[in-house]
Amino acid sequence: MTKVADSMKPGSFLFFRDYGRYDFGQLNLSSKGNRKLRDNFYRKNDGVCVYYFDEEELLGLCVKAGLVNIKINLHCKMLQNRKTGLKMYRVWIQGRFYKPPLHPYFQQKLTEQMARQALEEKEGMQFEKHEYTEEIEEEPKKEGIEAK
Repeated sequence: MTKVADSMKPGSFLFFRDYGRYDFGQLNLSSKGNRKLRDNFYRKNDGVCVYYFDEEELLGLCVKAGLVNIKINLHCKMLQNRKTGLKMYRVWIQGRFYKPPLHPYFQQKLTEQMARQALEEKEGMQFEKHEYTEEIEEEPKKEGIEAK
């Protein structure tokens, strides 16, 4: 993750999506003999290696790389094969991260904005949003002149 963060420009975003911990694929691979290489790290039949992340681990990797967490969530979905009746519980982890600009002023503004968003999400609060509009009066129509 450090290499990814180093290649990012300051002020850019990283959108992350990968397999989540306890996905059907992980449970399926763990039930088969010699597929497990390390904790949450497996090799498929075709030689592809897969890793299954959890939220805390992903957050730790990104913070260590110097990225700011905007949001991490799990996307869970149950798929069922109608013919065989097999139920597959799929889990993906999704994250949005931000590489802060170098100037401390922008970093402070970002921190304030993220704190405000976190409060809104946690407590369901909606802060007042003021919209200013100008009322424009229509010009009175002049009698006797028709528009063509």
